[in-house]
Amino acid sequence: MIMNADGPWTVAARLAADREHSGQKHGATDDGGTDRRRAEQRGRSRLMDALAPLAAGDDGIRGGDSELWRATISSWVDDEAPWAWSSWSVFSAAEAELLKDVQTMIMVSRYEIAGLGRSDPVASNWARRIRELAAPALHVMNARGRFSDEDAETEPSGPRVDMHDRDHAPVAEVEIPSGAVVDSTVVCHHQFGMGVWVADHGQFGHVNVPAIRDGKIRGVEDFPAIGARVRAVVLGYSGPSRQLRLSTRSSDLPGLTEHGKALLRQIVEAVGAGDVDVDDEHDRWRVYWDAVPHEDLRVLLKEIAGEGEGLSRQIVVEALKYVDELEGRTWVDLLPQGQGRDFAERRLREWALIRDLVERPREIASDLPDLTPWCQRRLIERVTSDLVLSDLAEHGLSKKIRYGAREKRAGRWKGWA
Repeated sequence: MIMNADGPWTVAARLAADREHSGQKHGATDDGGTDRRRAEQRGRSRLMDALAPLAAGDDGIRGGDSELWRATISSWVDDEAPWAWSSWSVFSAAEAELLKDVQTMIMVSRYEIAGLGRSDPVASNWARRIRELAAPALHVMNARGRFSDEDAETEPSGPRVDMHDRDHAPVAEVEIPSGAVVDSTVVCHHQFGMGVWVADHGQFGHVNVPAIRDGKIRGVEDFPAIGARVRAVVLGYSGPSRQLRLSTRSSDLPGLTEHGKALLRQIVEAVGAGDVDVDDEHDRWRVYWDAVPHEDLRVLLKEIAGEGEGLSRQIVVEALKYVDELEGRTWVDLLPQGQGRDFAERRLREWALIRDLVERPREIASDLPDLTPWCQRRLIERVTSDLVLSDLAEHGLSKKIRYGAREKRAGRWKGWA
């Protein structure tokens, strides 16, 4: 069963308290340390079970018991210490980062979930959005395997489930056209390449070693880290399972058009950036960052976003800081449908709310559960009203946010440490 008398995280609070009380470390050889390690291992396995229906997206609701699906959601938030798991030693760094993304989305949108009807999670697109985060997290954990429930282990000894195994390789219902550029998350490393999750299309894919990057690759140490977000171009599908093949080499990714390069040179000259490698995203982003605050240069930036610039989403999101909601809509409309546009849409709404609260303060306690930590931090930076700051001090999503609001209200806040 997915559910248990304890939620996935309640046991973490007890383990943390025991460890603090006894001064023992994870993996200690005494009985207390071994017991804690085994408890954490069992907690990780329960969490993998809880991730499964979320990773299935719409199918996780349509193909099973919707009440069990709702109970799975509740197990992430109806808990004494929902973030205490982050101190566990059983998670790899990549697992912890991906799980943090899943839990952050659930915590921020838990009131939205509670208000949805039986079929609404599919209609509202919430199931697809959580799948984009849960699927790579579950795959990374499955590829590493399950720990024993009985014996304390350094690494999982249980069977591994990997998308490259023929028995588990999913077959895409709709194939992505060759040449399409997609955003993806690295989910596994192998001697023959790396696996990625393409969230916008709900598909796993593979990047062969020669297609990972230009230049020599010595081994997996030269691969992007598991959990890293990378841009890739679709090469096609192969084999009986029609596995998606991609390349993340810079030379395979489309670059700026000639007109785009001419626009970039104008911006470089205007900001005095000096020598810039037009094929280096880091160089280009440095130029765009300097240009966005200038209204006259934003005209060129808006044009360059449609000229093969892979940093279009980043340009749009940064521009939203400087424009009103009406103009911001024209920036967001530059982006194609998908995860990048969803992010920009949310950021547009957040900036509109921030500006509204600066001009017309009001109580926001009922709004806070649906606001991201990013939005709440920007509110503390920009508002001066005690009405808004008091609600943030009482109901902010994290201790850091609540503390910052109290300090700002008292006139002692000096910025984020």
